[in-house]
Parts: sequence; structure tokens; C-alpha cells
Amino acid sequence: TIAFIGLNLMLALMPFSAGAAVLTYPGTLNPLNPNDVFMVPLELFTTTSVTIQTYSYGGGVTHDGAIVPSGSFDPTITLFTGSGPAAIFPSDNFFNDDGTCPPANADPGTSLCLDSVLYLPNLQAGSYTIVLTVSGNIPLAVAAGSGTLGEGFTEGGLYDEPPVSSYVFDVVTSAAIPEPATTTLFSLAAFSLFAWKRATQRQA
Repeated sequence: TIAFIGLNLMLALMPFSAGAAVLTYPGTLNPLNPNDVFMVPLELFTTTSVTIQTYSYGGGVTHDGAIVPSGSFDPTITLFTGSGPAAIFPSDNFFNDDGTCPPANADPGTSLCLDSVLYLPNLQAGSYTIVLTVSGNIPLAVAAGSGTLGEGFTEGGLYDEPPVSSYVFDVVTSAAIPEPATTTLFSLAAFSLFAWKRATQRQA
């Protein structure tokens, strides 16, 4: 199921920083639901490189200098083209589960490198949707190799015990990027509620 996503989208209205080429998103998924999902739009006005780096598992220092502690969940990052249920998963290189260390950091307790690093060197101008999930709860489009965001998720997410559900990730581009528009975020929130209701009806 997709829960608490409206709250997560409202948090996206206030990212830590909005420099010419960096947006940083902090937040918390539902600690009682490892299949919770965070989505946020990305608008590009020109071809640019895009790097999306998470810090939830191994921690680290964001591009704006914020120190993120290690010890949260193992994340995944997917980038869809477009927005809403019809947004398309283009290919496997638009998804990352476990990146490399560096640039990610290994968790000092487990020595595992499980943060996500998604790098796209020549992403064309257009509208995109960034999707963050707990590992194991990947989009069905990713599992199938193609498809749309509206198809849902595998719902196999799992937190460690005790569950820690906080996340932070950077979006770094080689060209200026705007902060997400409020209207776009509310559109994503509406889609999230639709997806949650559909998942609830399937379980009934």
C-alpha cells in the first residue's frame, strides 16, 4: 500500500536548499509501513547531467553541508519520465538499488554499501518523477523492465529492527533546476491517494 505519501509530498515543498544545481530532500516514510513511497517531480529545461544520491543507510554529508547520520533503511531510487499514473519507466539505467562507495558511504556498523546513486549523464529536457522506496518495494515497471508508475509496486519492503524510516537525498544537475511547483506536488498527492485507495480495495 501507499500511505503517508501526501505528508511526504508536503515536505517536498520545503527542501533544505535550492541552489542553482542542487535540491536536497529530507523526510520520513511511515515507520509502520515499509511499502510507503515518496515521489517528487523534477523539471529540466535543458539537457543536463543528473545525479541522485541517497544518504539514508550509510549517512554522509549533503551538498549543502548537512550531516546525515547512518542507520536508516536501504533505499531505491527510480526516475520516471512524465508525471502521474502514465509516467513511463524508460530503461534499467533509470533505477538504482545499491550504488558504489564512494560516492555513497558504507554503514559503519554493517560495512555494507546500500545507498542508491543514480547517475544519468545526458538527460533531456522534460518532466520527470523521482520515486524513493525501501528496497524490496520497487515499482512493478522496474520489475518488468518497462511500464508505468500507475501499475504500482511490488510491496516487498522491509525495515531493519527497530524500524528507522528517515531519508535524505540530493538531486544534483549541471544546469539550473527549479523547485517543484506547488500545483505539481498537489497533482502527485492526488495520484498517491488514488493509488492508496486502489491498493486498499485490492486487499478488501
